[in-house]
Amino acid sequence: MRRLFTLLCALGLIFAWSGSAEATTTWRAPVKVDTGSPVSTNNIIFGVSCPSATSCFAVDSGGYVLHSSTPAGAPSSWDKHYVSVAGAFHGLSCPTVGLCVAVGAVGLIPGSGNVFWSTTPDSANWNSAQIDGGYYLAQVSCPTTSFCGAIDGDGKFVFSTNPAGGASSWSSFAIDTGHNLEAVSCASASFCAAVDDAGSVFWSTNPSAGSTSWSTANVDGSHAIMSVSCPASNFCVSSDNAGNVVWSSNPVGGGSTWSTANVDSLNWIGAVSCASTTLCAAADSWGNVVYSTAPSTGVWGSTSVDTTGSTNYAYAISCPSASLCVAGNQSGNALVSTSPGTSAWSKVGINRDNSMNSVSCPSTSLCESVDSAGDLVYSTNPTAASPTWTRISIGATSWISSISCASTTMCVVAGGDGTVYYSTTPTVATSWHPVVIESGTVLWTVSCPTAGFCAVADNAGHVLWSTSPTSTSSWQILSIDSTNTIWEISCATSSYCVASDESGKILYSANASSASPSWASYQLGSYGIGALSCNAAKTCAAGDGSGDLWISTNPSAGAASWKGGNLDPGQWIAAMECTSGRCIASDNGGNVLESDNITASTPTWNETSVDPGNIVWNISFPSSTTSVLVDNRGQVIVGTS
Repeated sequence: MRRLFTLLCALGLIFAWSGSAEATTTWRAPVKVDTGSPVSTNNIIFGVSCPSATSCFAVDSGGYVLHSSTPAGAPSSWDKHYVSVAGAFHGLSCPTVGLCVAVGAVGLIPGSGNVFWSTTPDSANWNSAQIDGGYYLAQVSCPTTSFCGAIDGDGKFVFSTNPAGGASSWSSFAIDTGHNLEAVSCASASFCAAVDDAGSVFWSTNPSAGSTSWSTANVDGSHAIMSVSCPASNFCVSSDNAGNVVWSSNPVGGGSTWSTANVDSLNWIGAVSCASTTLCAAADSWGNVVYSTAPSTGVWGSTSVDTTGSTNYAYAISCPSASLCVAGNQSGNALVSTSPGTSAWSKVGINRDNSMNSVSCPSTSLCESVDSAGDLVYSTNPTAASPTWTRISIGATSWISSISCASTTMCVVAGGDGTVYYSTTPTVATSWHPVVIESGTVLWTVSCPTAGFCAVADNAGHVLWSTSPTSTSSWQILSIDSTNTIWEISCATSSYCVASDESGKILYSANASSASPSWASYQLGSYGIGALSCNAAKTCAAGDGSGDLWISTNPSAGAASWKGGNLDPGQWIAAMECTSGRCIASDNGGNVLESDNITASTPTWNETSVDPGNIVWNISFPSSTTSVLVDNRGQVIVGTS
């Protein structure tokens, strides 16, 4: 299910939850197999902090910590760790390689006001404490291991002299009631500056002494000041949402000591960092970097580093010295320079992967997966202890959403440009042939129960089908769901198909391969159903965007035929696969839910975390005892039972 979701308050469970011996699959660790040039962004980089020129950390919107000892190197020089206590990081500060402090949210609650810290930050071993309940902590600045200052969306300054000491070691007070504080920079424990969304700067030479120890001045009119950096108590540079830098060589001297220069047209400059009073760099909303070796003069240079033709917002930058600056942006790229006072900048895709969107394994000797780059990744020994996966181009001009292999000699994929591709020798790149069946639409899903029948569904409420999928003229089209996007289709046989859509409807046909098939529908849930699978016995399982799971042994009988409930609250169900007597579902948090008694009056499900922090997009069974999962980071997870 490749869509945004809406969370639902947890409903009462109807399915049974058990830790019994049923569904005892042993799962291997995820293995990266899609190593081609990445085109997908998994998470936004919200924080970057480099305690030295040989160590940089970054945090993202998905709860990952990234680290590199060669930050100007290749993407592979960055490692990633999922921090299970986090949901989304918003800011990061690492005064040394032995302490990093971040702010952000727990789970999916943006206002949870949490701090995260680790003394071994290049690992998954992080701690968490709520220090500002109900408010958004936007940024943190730690000049030393014994002092950190943070700011929130309610105008408060939050600080600690023991940042690894837990919730009780943090205190807060208001310095800017009625406004959002956007950024903070502390040159030391005796000087901090903060900026807000109304053009004001706040400063204190005793920042932990309370509200009265802080002074303020409007220095940028009505502009929102997005970032600030103070390498010393006698120099600060800030940046705003109108392409301006605002600086002072006497920040405590009041508004008259601050000057403004437009250095970046009208672009938002979201992040600025100064290694010293003679070197500053900033990154903007369009993939540009502005830099200066004389920031107190208002003279800055500019270079385009990651321009994509649309906004490419940079949220963080860190310049530990005049020989290194690293910024992070919404595309998952780092903007890096070892000569940051010049135009010599480059982008490095440190948080980008090819999402493996779908997988189909007709046997233990073949698994085929398709990705967000429009390529195919396959294995002829997917269940081996060390399987080999190969990536090939099949000539697709867009991303590929779905694949279905009726056998090892017949595979069909559905593309994002209205084209299906088919092959009778699917491991050979040149054997794949395009068939444009519906130009101008997105084909979301394909199901081929036999080599002689395939059904495809799109983003405009259409089902397309063929009894000869390799022939362009054989494909027919029928509108069955108004203009809704049909997210999944699953055909138990060449005549019986079930589909689900973005509005929570189930659609079904008992003569899907006929010249004039009849389709009916009914409402099952309140959220989009993006996971659906039907086995040969016409038992179907479905999952939606609120964590609901249902099973029906007779989907044609209407909504009352489905047994279900909110088995996975706070998550959304991304994929479902069912075979005889067994179903496995997966969610957006890297969990799988398994049941081996799907036809029971009360099915029993077990949940296992197999790929923490990632989205398991699709599932396939190469055999009755083996499962193959693919995720949004180009990884494969194999399970045996």
